[in-house]
Amino acid sequence: MTVSNKHLAPSLVCCWMILAALIRPAIGEELVDATAAYDSGNVFARILRGELPADVVFENEYALAFHDIWP
Repeated sequence: MTVSNKHLAPSLVCCWMILAALIRPAIGEELVDATAAYDSGNVFARILRGELPADVVFENEYALAFHDIWP
């Protein structure tokens, strides 16, 4: 599958924005408790396991980038 840069760039930017929002808490918010139980039923885990469909634009051993179902 060939993906042009003009299609890949917005998707990757969106992924980085989501990742940054998950990692960095907003001002005044507490950090997420890393010792909390992992929810293996969350939508992203289900996509990674192939249980839910996704329009994948990039995948390697470290990352999976896909189009938002409702951008």
